[in-house]
Amino acid sequence: GHEGATAENGPWMITLDAPSYLPILQHARNRSLREEVYRAYISRASDGDLDNTSLIDQILKLRQEKARLLGYKNHAE
Repeated sequence: GHEGATAENGPWMITLDAPSYLPILQHARNRSLREEVYRAYISRASDGDLDNTSLIDQILKLRQEKARLLGYKNHAE
């Protein structure tokens, strides 16, 4: 639906699933494109309706509590 769109010059719409974003990070010559895709990937599920930050915080606290109950300093031990 974009006037002047081509396979070479886009525009494109990709998912942030590994088969889509990894080749871009590995092979794209355009640094700003790689950065844009990388930033989108690392910030997924951290904004808006999909924000799961509070769930991650709760999981980390429960892991720490479990470690202490088992006699360890932290979850990694």
